[in-house]
Amino acid sequence: MSSAAFIRQFFFTLLTASLLALPARSQKNTAGKYPSLLWEITGNGLTKPSYLFGTMHVSSKMVFHLSDSFYHAIQRCDVVALELNPCLWQPDMIRMEQSKRAINAYMEGETTDFISEKSFQPEKFEDNLRAALTEEPTQINSLLYRTLQAQADYEENTYLDLYIYQTGRKLGKLPGGVEDYYQTEKTVFEAYQDMAKEKNRKKPELEGEQEAEVERKIQEAYRKGNLDLLDSLEMLSFNSPAYVEKFLFRRNEIQAHSIDTIIRKHSLFVGVGAAHLAGARGVIELLRKMGYHLRPVTMLDRDAARKEAIDQMKVPVVFKKVTTEDGAVTMQLPGTLYRRADTRVDGAGGSWQYADMDNGAYYMLTRVNTHAAMLGCNVNDMLKKIDSLLYENIPGRIIKKTGIAINGNPGYDITNRTRRGDLQRYNIIVTPFEVMVFKMSGNDNYVDGKEAETFFGSIQMQPVEPAAWVQYQPAAGDFSVQLPHKPHLFRNTSNSDHVDRWEYEAVDSATGNTYSIWKKSVHNQHFLEEDTFDIKLIEESVRRSALVDKLVQHSWQKRDGYEMLCMQFSIKGGGWLHAAALLRGPHYYLLMSKSNSHVPDKRYFDSFHFVPFQYAASAWYTDSLLHFSVRSPVRPVLDTQLMNMYDATISEEFLDKVQDRATYWQGARYAGFVSDSTGERIQVRMQQYPRYYFRRSDTSFWKEELENYRWRKLVLRSQQPVTVVPGCTGYEQVLCDTNTARIITQRLLLKGNRLYRIMAITDTLEQGSSFVNTFFNTFTPDTVRIGPSIYENKLNLFLADYFSKDSAVAKKAHDVLSDVYFGREGVAPLMQIIQRQQYGAKDYFDQKIRAIAELGYIHDTLVSVQVRQYLVNLYNAVGDTGYFQNAILRALAYMKTQDATGAFKTLVLQDPPVFESTEGYNSLFRPFADTLKLGRQLFPDLLQLASLEEYRVPVTRLLASLADSGLITSKEYDGYYNKLLYDGKIAFKRQQARDERLLNKQSDDDDAGSDDNGEVALRSSEELSRITSLLVPFYDEYPAVAQYINKLLQSKNTGVQLAAIKGLLKQHKPVPDSVLLSVAAQDGYRSDLYAILEKEKQTALFPAVWKKPEAMARSQLLSSHNMAKFNAVELMGKQLVRVKQEEGYVFLYRYKLKQQDNWMIALSGLQPKDGVSVSSNTMLVRLTGKKVKPGILLQEQLDDQLKRALYSWHRSAANYFEDTNYEQLRNMLKY
Repeated sequence: MSSAAFIRQFFFTLLTASLLALPARSQKNTAGKYPSLLWEITGNGLTKPSYLFGTMHVSSKMVFHLSDSFYHAIQRCDVVALELNPCLWQPDMIRMEQSKRAINAYMEGETTDFISEKSFQPEKFEDNLRAALTEEPTQINSLLYRTLQAQADYEENTYLDLYIYQTGRKLGKLPGGVEDYYQTEKTVFEAYQDMAKEKNRKKPELEGEQEAEVERKIQEAYRKGNLDLLDSLEMLSFNSPAYVEKFLFRRNEIQAHSIDTIIRKHSLFVGVGAAHLAGARGVIELLRKMGYHLRPVTMLDRDAARKEAIDQMKVPVVFKKVTTEDGAVTMQLPGTLYRRADTRVDGAGGSWQYADMDNGAYYMLTRVNTHAAMLGCNVNDMLKKIDSLLYENIPGRIIKKTGIAINGNPGYDITNRTRRGDLQRYNIIVTPFEVMVFKMSGNDNYVDGKEAETFFGSIQMQPVEPAAWVQYQPAAGDFSVQLPHKPHLFRNTSNSDHVDRWEYEAVDSATGNTYSIWKKSVHNQHFLEEDTFDIKLIEESVRRSALVDKLVQHSWQKRDGYEMLCMQFSIKGGGWLHAAALLRGPHYYLLMSKSNSHVPDKRYFDSFHFVPFQYAASAWYTDSLLHFSVRSPVRPVLDTQLMNMYDATISEEFLDKVQDRATYWQGARYAGFVSDSTGERIQVRMQQYPRYYFRRSDTSFWKEELENYRWRKLVLRSQQPVTVVPGCTGYEQVLCDTNTARIITQRLLLKGNRLYRIMAITDTLEQGSSFVNTFFNTFTPDTVRIGPSIYENKLNLFLADYFSKDSAVAKKAHDVLSDVYFGREGVAPLMQIIQRQQYGAKDYFDQKIRAIAELGYIHDTLVSVQVRQYLVNLYNAVGDTGYFQNAILRALAYMKTQDATGAFKTLVLQDPPVFESTEGYNSLFRPFADTLKLGRQLFPDLLQLASLEEYRVPVTRLLASLADSGLITSKEYDGYYNKLLYDGKIAFKRQQARDERLLNKQSDDDDAGSDDNGEVALRSSEELSRITSLLVPFYDEYPAVAQYINKLLQSKNTGVQLAAIKGLLKQHKPVPDSVLLSVAAQDGYRSDLYAILEKEKQTALFPAVWKKPEAMARSQLLSSHNMAKFNAVELMGKQLVRVKQEEGYVFLYRYKLKQQDNWMIALSGLQPKDGVSVSSNTMLVRLTGKKVKPGILLQEQLDDQLKRALYSWHRSAANYFEDTNYEQLRNMLKY
């Protein structure tokens, strides 16, 4: 729950729920008290009656049994209102969505951008065109219709709420709402929050009935206007009083107050959810308490004639000029165009909408970026493609299709009628760079009116510019280049790599040549890759595109000091694609020119140069959640109300209430400042340290923080202290890596209990933009609202909280006991905690055991004797209480001192503890695994316990580790020799039995495979190997040991043989040549044998007949796959490659695991480049799992898989190939 990502998901999930679709809740009341949906409001000084109506937020015909009294009531009023004013729904919803996206982007954690093989490829536009033609926006349906496709034949043209509003508008009434959109979102959000805090919510009381049956009864109750029954049925699903308090009762109060305010000035017809009306705290009773008289109005038969007359009416609309953000299109609309977030073509151009709430109509513009000229499609080709898509992708039946042109851009004017009977109209216009789809839709024949003529007749587009070469530079700087005209600019936000792409495109109308500049800003602060490799990733992306036939040539140049790769590709179907790729800090650039000439256009390529980024003036920005201020030209616009709501979800108070245990460490919080025009990004990370956090020394604290870069395998270029404000200490670091001009600049600032880390990626060839420089130099932590210094010991505070009489405060301190750093000052408090535990308390055992454990973690020589003596005394005092005795033994082990280890040994041997599971015995000795010198103190006395079955394995394991490290000699465990030999013989017999069972099973398998030994020879168990290593030192002393080892050497299980060989070599004992030859002859074990010999520096013993690069590579391949045997493995070739700083051969294979399988591709390497010697290097051993594809040259497929394997050793390529196991690569690279 403390995870920032989880909190954001929780936060936005709550806000996303549609307010109008939330389930109704109410309270019980006396039957028959509320017999109608329609109520007249009079009295309290009103001169005209007003009306209150209970709605359901659906379009089902079931709720449209509206009588003449319903229409009469609306007719008599001045204002028609709903819960929310429909005039404001659309702008409020869009604003809310935009605000949520902005907050989410701002608070996003550390960026981990990667480019992929698709990053610099033009996407096919056909699917986007289909989407543009077929899309019916979900938000439009929510705003205007609420249609359920399966129930469409049983629904009206709109839902009841909007019908009430539209009826009022058609009758000339003023619109209104009795709730504010944002206030209601906040109230609903708080309702969910309160529900999350409830610990013991009861399940819905359905009284044995199914939900569908309850829903049917609710509908029937609504149809009859029986609010009493409706209320009691809704109560069946009630399970959270806290939720209902906010969602229903608080909103009832808001609605009643708004109604009171409006009806003092205007007569009102207001429709709210029916569940809000009834009950002692319902709107009806609240209005009565205000002094109004409310009486039910009987609604009898449905007035079909009146409804039909209303449906035929229109609300006049006023059109105004609307221009797209880029100025490319202007049109007349009755409202504002809003960019859609739910479109399927967003990345291909984008989609915008306007919903006419009064008339139930909507207008759309969808733009599909096509890259048509680059893909070899002219305008006529595009028209033909569009024409071929119309039949299947225009809804219903096309009534009319006419060719048109707007400002010289051709297209189609299409009118169609949907199966529902609604008329729609499209204008589909083709430009050299995109297809624009203008659409209008409405109920019945609304689109046949003057509104459609006004809309479609007003569309104007920027004319196609004639060829006139210009020196172009983006408004924000970045680069300068010569182009045949000012380029078409598009920001592609929906790439498969999730990294936006700026696309600048131009076409020379005189030659037909196309020119493109594509840019991606890739921010990943976990590493810095070699520049030339990342540039080659751009080249590989282009080479893999459907446009390219093959790479013809490439060469390296310098441009403005940066590496530039110049490329030439032949194009499928004829022609040439000339390209150049560069890096500048985190920014990746690709220049392309498509033409029929094999000679690149020097005017274009030679004119490209980088220019400084340009920003507006800086101003102060304050973040009240992360508590800092900064001057910056890039300042996010965030909704304060939403930010406060988000803050509530990450507060300790909220998290502590929704979780069973209190939160000690809150996750780091982030703020991202991103320029939409340049792609530069600055990341702020703030870690607020916990209430009881304490560091004894600033030296150790800063050493830990400043060396954080090491895990990212970066190089520290420079480091210097910085001072921002008094009491704030910090450092600025510049991090770099080999073969890259890119650098990561980070500034760390500590103020109170908050540590800030500000990071940006730039490069060494520039001084940094005004954005980066100003931001770093003015960033200032809040000097007022700060917590205590992390260097202040807070044990007294913790102790006061722990024993506080406030149960909530005490519980939180109890919960975080194991998270607190105690140190030497904490010895007395921990003893006090242990002594003051009250037997019978709920957490008595838990708290006492955890406090004992904390004593073991105090590694301070000043108090170690005191702690050890206390634990020993406590051990004796707790008597036979195994829980505490075991905890004390572990604490003594974790103290890691000689005295404590001695006490541990005495107590364990005196009274061996008993555990409920094997893990208990293993964990008892685990602390000595990394402190073997202390573990040495336990022997040989500890061997007494080895006779107990529970202790045998952990004791032997520790003994083997000591022997392997040379910390104990065989003479010191000589007395244990007989037991070891006995255990070894038993282990060997068990292994033989397992082998025989497997052999019997395998003998019935027709698909036996090519490796005779294969998986029949299971690898020896860890126990057998461990015992063998302990027995080998007695090889010359005891004949029984020699006999035992010889049996292992003659075993049919090669893994057992290897265990014996390893033990003999470790003790410098001879191994029969025949055994070495036998093992080396087996493909599955040859490389294991060589690795053992290599570790013992005895590779000269490896049989020469098998000491060949391909034999070793084959063995490494087969031994890498121990889940099943191979049916066949065939060598297909080898290739000399370079990985990082190593060079050698990779052998290429095809393989089958089973007879019926398809051939698949495998790689194995590296083997030395001299082609003679062998190596245990397995950097490129891969079973790719990729089938050999017919119809494609095998060598091409082998080369492709080899390239993927080579790329996997570069961190920037971790996400490059879309079908790669990236998680596996990340683990390998230790991100």
